[in-house]
Amino acid sequence: TINRTENDKGMKYIYLFLIGFLFFSCGKEDTLKNEIDFSNIYAITDDPNDPVQHERYQIFTEFGVSVYFNDTVNQEFVRTDVYGNPVYRYELIDPTWLFYKPESGTGNTQVEYKFVYAKGEEKQLKILTGIRQFLENVSEALYPTLIMSADSIYKINSAGEIEEETSFETNFRVMLWCRVDEIVDDGSLDNTISNIEKTLVLDKVENFTSKIDEFGTISEASNYGKDLFVYPTSDPWIGYGGYYFSYGRPASMEGNYLEDLKSRWPSWAEEPPTQEHVDESRSVFASIVGPYGFVGTSTFVITTSPNSVTIDLNEYVELMLRFSPEEFQKYFGDYSLVMKRYNILYEVIVNEMGVEL
Repeated sequence: TINRTENDKGMKYIYLFLIGFLFFSCGKEDTLKNEIDFSNIYAITDDPNDPVQHERYQIFTEFGVSVYFNDTVNQEFVRTDVYGNPVYRYELIDPTWLFYKPESGTGNTQVEYKFVYAKGEEKQLKILTGIRQFLENVSEALYPTLIMSADSIYKINSAGEIEEETSFETNFRVMLWCRVDEIVDDGSLDNTISNIEKTLVLDKVENFTSKIDEFGTISEASNYGKDLFVYPTSDPWIGYGGYYFSYGRPASMEGNYLEDLKSRWPSWAEEPPTQEHVDESRSVFASIVGPYGFVGTSTFVITTSPNSVTIDLNEYVELMLRFSPEEFQKYFGDYSLVMKRYNILYEVIVNEMGVEL
């Protein structure tokens, strides 16, 4: 009995200690402070007296995208060293950052980048003009968190040697874009924006693996790389644009195909080429590739079907971005395999990603 009583007293003290500890902890909870700074390190501040900084701020407030002309996003004072010099912590742009750990030997290992910065107020303002036009013309769903623009961007291999120069790269949040001022000057900005948009959509579409797998199984595997047609040895329409008018060609699906026809049309022809000629050529081409579920041909041999699902997917995305749903239906609506595949990608691009077609 004595032993039991002593044990009971000991347990009582333990309970009292625990209750006191919990009470003390709860009381101290109100004084705990979050020492982690969750502020937006990519926020751009305004300076009305600096035209470049002011336009960067305007782009940030209108589109939520931060633009940089170097790879240093932010610096934060840490302390003073033993020599009295300030020590800073820097936040740098990392174009290779991924959600997954790179695996050696798989091509996923990170590479190093070397930048030649774009300097000078006039040049930077022209770059910002191009970036603003880009953001005004693509879907908000495709906006990166930040854009870094430079004169040149080089990839450096493991030996420290320059491997290649890149003009445009993107991952899930960072976009690198070179020589934007030159693109603005030479008039190729619209075409460049279109190509970038296609790249961004393709990057995101490929993440929907189950849908892409479904897309890839609709056309028979044996039809990839298949000979679809042969150009005739004699062309009765040689004086009126030749193959460009009478026979389907992949180029007929290009946005500037009418201008291409005009450049080839003979000066003595009674009538110039019209949109009807373009539509006829496109219809003929669709009748060649459409029954197999394709909208394009091989990259290298334009009389054969695409060599892979990857090329096939690229061609679909390109046409879907080029043509409205009504225009796409106009050329390919009679081909059930094409429309089935179109609807799969439409679900992903429009309904899942929020990109307008």
